[in-house]
This record gives sequence, C-alpha cells and structure tokens, in this order.
Amino acid sequence: MDKPQPDQVEISIFGPGYGECILIHCGNDEWIIIDSCLNERTKEVSALEYLNNIQVSYDAVKLLVVTHWHDDHIRGLSQIIENCPKAEIVISEAFCKEEFLELAALYQGHDDLGVSEFSKLWAYLYENRKYPKRAIGIRSLLQKESELNHLKYKVESLSPSDAAIMLSNCGVANLLPKRPTVKELPFLKRRIKSLTPNFAAVVLLVTINDIQILLGSDLENSQDENIGWLAILKSGINCEAQIFKIPMVQKQGKTL
Repeated sequence: MDKPQPDQVEISIFGPGYGECILIHCGNDEWIIIDSCLNERTKEVSALEYLNNIQVSYDAVKLLVVTHWHDDHIRGLSQIIENCPKAEIVISEAFCKEEFLELAALYQGHDDLGVSEFSKLWAYLYENRKYPKRAIGIRSLLQKESELNHLKYKVESLSPSDAAIMLSNCGVANLLPKRPTVKELPFLKRRIKSLTPNFAAVVLLVTINDIQILLGSDLENSQDENIGWLAILKSGINCEAQIFKIPMVQKQGKTL
C-alpha cells in the first residue's frame, strides 16, 4: 500500500457486510473519516490501522463524521476521536438533543447494551471541551482551498431534515426506561436498538474540484417528502455526483 500523492483523490471503504467506514484523501495529505468499524481479523480500528500502514499521521485527519447510530458504523469511534485531536467532529443533529444525551449517559459503561460508544464519545468531548458541529440538511461542514496545486474541496451534509430530527427525538424518548435506577442497570438484558426506519442518518456530498461524491449513509426513503431521500430532493441541492455509495438497509436480519 502506498500513500496517495498530494494531487490524488483516494476513497477507501472498510468492512462492507458487517461494519462500515469510509476514508477519503482530499489531496495534500488531508483526510476525512466517515464512521468507524473494526478489522475482523486484527480487531483494530480499521481507519487508524490503514493510516498507520501507509504512514499517515493522525494529525492529517481534518474531519470525522458520525453519520448515525448503528453498531456496524460506530465500533472503535471513541479511539479515532482520541487519536485524531485535530479533526473537527460532526454528529447528526438528532444525536445532540437532550433525549439522546440522556440515553447515552444512562447506559455509560454497559458495553453490551448498544450505546456505550456514544457514551464514550460524549464523555471525551465534555472532558476535553471539544464542541462537535451538528449535521443537518443542508449545511456546509468543511471547505478548503490550496494555492499550491489549486486543489479545493468542500463537505456538505444533506440530511437529516427538521422533521426527521423531531421523529428521532420522539423515538429515543420512548427507549428511556420509565423509572431507571443505578441498581437496575446491570440487570437490563435487552440491547438498546437503534431506531428504524433510519431517517436521522447523515448523507454527505463531498466535492473535490469538479468531482462530486455522494455518500448515502444508511438513510432510508419515505412517502413523506419531509423526511428521508425525498426531503433531500425537495431541498433543491445541486448534485451531479459521479461517485456514490448506496445506502444499506437491514431487513429481516439481512443487509440489502
């Protein structure tokens, strides 16, 4: 494996099947990490392992985007945040609301219940006074231009919509135990499952010079034009992507 040249764009996808992480080299040794997964063979965080293998400093990571709350997209996430201190962190607006923060805090330390990675994330952000940028459609997350080789890029979030955020808040509130106590937590057996259908995921549009990359996360569609992909189409965003990642949807235990 060779480190890409300053004028080269590279897109790497790790963990398809179960687990997903995308790395993009935007040029000039500047990288974006989207989500996180583990290498099933080595049990190492795939993004960090790859950067190590091609001898790229973690300081080269400029942006880390957490698209949504699914097990296969967040494993090892806290390790990336701790090892990439110069990266700006982006999280779906839906997971910056009081209901989700309460859920994450409630289950902190209980790795088998499904939200511990987010608990670690928020604990680190709080302790280090790092403030994540909130992704919502349509919003510019990062924009840079180099005079050296006239390379410029920008990253935009196309979702979630306002309506999707409201629905997510209501759904998360229903996951909270009615009368939780500290003594009860170790005895809770059910995993805290992410909300379905998935309307709160962050879809990204990455533009590098004249190349557009559309990353669909796991956003689902709906007949309601205020949520999902119809909300993006309704927004009027100018997108003529040459490269795109198709959303993967879980259905009856299978990944489609």
